[in-house]
Amino acid sequence: MAYHPGMATVSRRDVLAVSAACAACACCGLSAEAEDVAADQFAAEQLIADTKPPFDAGAIADFSQAKVYEQFARKGKLLIINKDQRVFASSSICPHKSCVVKLRGDKLVCPCHGSAFDDVGTVLSGPAKESLLRFAVSVKDGRLNVDRTKSFAERDW
Repeated sequence: MAYHPGMATVSRRDVLAVSAACAACACCGLSAEAEDVAADQFAAEQLIADTKPPFDAGAIADFSQAKVYEQFARKGKLLIINKDQRVFASSSICPHKSCVVKLRGDKLVCPCHGSAFDDVGTVLSGPAKESLLRFAVSVKDGRLNVDRTKSFAERDW
């Protein structure tokens, strides 16, 4: 392109400066949820690495109400669910891209890409194509134990 008087010119340095500024703005614009997801994944991996199976989730009496218990969703990568007086453990990790699902009303929703699961972990809408995994549970001396080394896909529930 030829130079003409009155035509604005942009140097390579200007292009790089604008590109760097745009990249910085994009990084600063990350949502708090995206930052939480990264921190959650690191914390969950650390907890699992530090915990030998089975994981002691607490007294079985602590899970007597019919609901989804999320206290281990972030750090332990699991949910405790009481549905119709049956207590089971489900993964809190979306099978699509491994983000931690969150309870929204009566659904479990992936904040990263919008997959939705019902309150027992069955996939309702994608992009996830599979339901949440479940883990083996047992009760010993009134304590709920979860063995995350034994997982089950929906067809094996």
